[in-house]
Amino acid sequence: MATAAPKSESEDEKSLRTVITENFVSCPICLVEYTDPTDLPCKHTFCKGCLSTLISHLKPGSKFPCPVCQREIEVPKNGLGGFTHNFFVESLQDSVLDSVLKASKKTKCSFCALASESETVATAKCITCNDYLCEKCSKLHCSTRFTKDHKVLTFQQIQSEEYQTVIQEQRIIFCPEHKDEPLRYYCVKCEKPVCRDCKILGHDRHKVTTLSTASEDVSGELQSLLELFETQDETIQEKIGILEEMRISFQENKEHICVEVSQRADHICQIVRLKEKDILQDLEQSFSVQMKNWSTAHDHFSGISSTLKSCVNVIRNTLKRGVPVEILMLPDRLEKPSGLGLKDKLTEDELYKELKLTFETNQDVDQEISSGAGLGQIHEEWRETSLFEEDTSESTSEDEEQASNSTSPATTSEDEEQASNLTSPATTSEDEEQASNSP
Repeated sequence: MATAAPKSESEDEKSLRTVITENFVSCPICLVEYTDPTDLPCKHTFCKGCLSTLISHLKPGSKFPCPVCQREIEVPKNGLGGFTHNFFVESLQDSVLDSVLKASKKTKCSFCALASESETVATAKCITCNDYLCEKCSKLHCSTRFTKDHKVLTFQQIQSEEYQTVIQEQRIIFCPEHKDEPLRYYCVKCEKPVCRDCKILGHDRHKVTTLSTASEDVSGELQSLLELFETQDETIQEKIGILEEMRISFQENKEHICVEVSQRADHICQIVRLKEKDILQDLEQSFSVQMKNWSTAHDHFSGISSTLKSCVNVIRNTLKRGVPVEILMLPDRLEKPSGLGLKDKLTEDELYKELKLTFETNQDVDQEISSGAGLGQIHEEWRETSLFEEDTSESTSEDEEQASNSTSPATTSEDEEQASNLTSPATTSEDEEQASNSP
């Protein structure tokens, strides 16, 4: 049981770090916590090392796609150094993430460890000097001349939304080049925050101002951009809603057309099957009639053959065994067959010609079915939507004006005049005159 607690605590810490890292401070390229976070112009952040690998083969002025939004990004003149360092993400890593994880890990009090080498669990943090304090030391921390303006917050307060403004005011952001120097100034020429060493070494003759003054100037611009982006996002969300409605409607439309196509195919198959039944019935009827005719002819010829065979036997026996008197009397006793005797029952074609049936198909029907004309075709009808409409008030007023002009009194009077001319008295008198002159 004694060894289970540290394991559970380690798993909780790992889970908490994973949640924060994946949602806030994870590089989209290497998928781990940012190392020297760097911004692209499209405002997507990556590790500086990841970007270095990405553009190592490119020259200044070349373009490459952002790994997140695929926007074309131009490599600055000074290469990787031309991209902006993301102080916000770095600060988030240093303050929020570090504080949350320290709290979950039960960090020890910094002052107790120095004063008595005892290990007391920290419950708060000074967001000014970044020291971790136990409950007793946190009450005494601001009681000296050097620390009287420091701000101490409990771990719960650090994680609370209520104290985020206080944390931001007290937050110290260090220079990415000179790690121990905080950013104190804003270079107007280079448009970037600089530390004291940067000001002396690289911006000595540049105009600089305080961070608070520069922040006030930029805050107004950012507020305007914020309002603009929020308005644009509302419009975009409306368009997304319209697109979603169009997608659902089109999906339903597609399913309806699928049902119609299947029903149409079934209908055509039913018609074809009915026609098949009719054709097979006609075939069977034709076959039956012809087989009956052939059976009649077969029976008739079989009877004649039987008579002829009897005559042959009588003649052969008489010639072989008969006396002269019997031979002389035999011709009168024989009856010669008079023709085939079927002309009154069958026609010449039925009697002397062979019947062969063939099935002729309509190639036009095959072409219509192959082209889809027989079954049907999908027709695309494009309709106007409000997705890209900007301002339709003017066009609506113009349409209303045209509609009002189409029913104006002038047009009505012309129509009435044409109608009166159709039944005018002059036309009637001409008709009467023609009627009187007629006989």
